[in-house]
Amino acid sequence: SLWPTVIARPGSSTNRLLYIHNLTNALLEDLILSNGYTTNQPGAGLYLSRADGVTLRRCRVERNVAYLTLDHVTSYGGGIYAKDCQGLLLDGCTVEGNVTHGDSWHSRGFGGGVFSLNTSGTVVNCVFRTNTAMSLGGNTLYSYSFGGALCHQGSGGWSFVQSALVSN
Repeated sequence: SLWPTVIARPGSSTNRLLYIHNLTNALLEDLILSNGYTTNQPGAGLYLSRADGVTLRRCRVERNVAYLTLDHVTSYGGGIYAKDCQGLLLDGCTVEGNVTHGDSWHSRGFGGGVFSLNTSGTVVNCVFRTNTAMSLGGNTLYSYSFGGALCHQGSGGWSFVQSALVSN
């Protein structure tokens, strides 16, 4: 699209860019979610909760950071956090440069690009590039990370069709 909608964090504020709850059969098209930043909250770019049949088409989710400063806690979904969603579709999207970052004693980072909990989804013709899940604090038995591109827990699951996972 020549004129995409851009949602970006102003300056150095701490903002989740977009929160969607209890939405059914919606289309987000040509949307750029860039530079979101949350502290001790999941989903810096996009937080989806109980959103069924939502499609993201030709969207970019980029450079969002979910940063964790609490002990014994996990940081989830730098780019997208999806909880209790069914039929989520990412179509022709780029998910790039997102980070979930645990930085305290026994902290964890899960799903730099996308974290999903009890969610089913499909990824078609998408690129997940240079997303990072990391943990920098505490004992390595308790401080760990999973899923630079995508981390899924619980029921549901994901299908990938003609998509690339690059350097996550």
